[in-house]
Amino acid sequence: MDDQEVPSKNPKTFRTVAEAEAHYKRLLVAEHQNYDNLQDRLITTMEDLVHVRRRHQETLVKLIQAKNDHTRSLETHRAALLKYGEMMKQAMEIAQLAAESARSSRENQQPEANESDLAAQEPSS
Repeated sequence: MDDQEVPSKNPKTFRTVAEAEAHYKRLLVAEHQNYDNLQDRLITTMEDLVHVRRRHQETLVKLIQAKNDHTRSLETHRAALLKYGEMMKQAMEIAQLAAESARSSRENQQPEANESDLAAQEPSS
């Protein structure tokens, strides 16, 4: 039966059943090989995705750590600015008290100076 002529409507015609079986076996082997190659590529791609995901998670962890460090730095800076503001406020209060004290001291010295000026003027009159 292998040597029997097989009529075909396909453009490629086979003279024998054995020739057709051999051709389709080659096609089947090629398809299996193609499937195996695609499966290998899929496995490789999935492994790559796992590595990319792991690197992405590591990057996210580093970003979160950097954000937390930055936040702590900002909080420290804010606290330092608040302390600086308080110190400036105290310095302004001290400066104001010093100015008032100097003004009061000048006012207290001026009457004495006026009295001594008057005393100095009286003998000459």
